[in-house]
Amino acid sequence: MADGERLAESKKKKHYWKQKEEIHKLRADVDKENRDRRNELQRLERRILQKEEQLDKKLDSIERKEESLHHKERNLEKAEEKIEVLHQQQMEELERISSLTFDEAKQILLTKSGTRDSS
Repeated sequence: MADGERLAESKKKKHYWKQKEEIHKLRADVDKENRDRRNELQRLERRILQKEEQLDKKLDSIERKEESLHHKERNLEKAEEKIEVLHQQQMEELERISSLTFDEAKQILLTKSGTRDSS
């Protein structure tokens, strides 16, 4: 019976080590899978960060262009206002000299032209 017990004990130990080896293999597989997932998550996070940086740069560029357009628009509005003022002044001058004779109007225009040239 001692041989039977030893055989049973041997089978028991063999089964134990086989199970232990299987557990070790499963643990290694799970660890590898976790590492792979972690690496994939890190890769995706880097990709998302790059996309965010690209979007931030595009947004900055758009904001700069928008500010530039606003600045040009303000300058254009100022120029339009100056043109309107000059146009109004010319119309007033034309109304004033329209009641004069040709020679009187010519003399006034030449006088004004001379003062502008000397400015």
